[in-house]
Amino acid sequence: MIFRVPFFARELVKVAQRYGVEVNYQHNFVTVGAKPKMAIFEIADGDKQGQRIEVPYETQAGWRRLAIEAGKRMGRKPKLTAYQQKSARIRLANGVSSWSAASARSRFPSDTDLS
Repeated sequence: MIFRVPFFARELVKVAQRYGVEVNYQHNFVTVGAKPKMAIFEIADGDKQGQRIEVPYETQAGWRRLAIEAGKRMGRKPKLTAYQQKSARIRLANGVSSWSAASARSRFPSDTDLS
């Protein structure tokens, strides 16, 4: 069982499948190992019961780096649409203050502003 509460166990299995996480049942977490980025688990059942194994893991920073290398975009989505961003850049280039240019989100610029 991945978790003792059935509702959470079902959801955790779905998350593991969605992210391609290899789930090792009958392994109990013991501690983080002396080596960097190593977790120690104890096998709870079977022929190797009681044996401890070291499993490498990545930190959040490591996963972020891997995601960026794979071409994933990180961070918040832009608050302005692409059209609004273009309008704001044009307004800034024409000498309008940055505050006024940012207000492009609240009003729809005319086509003449974008030419």
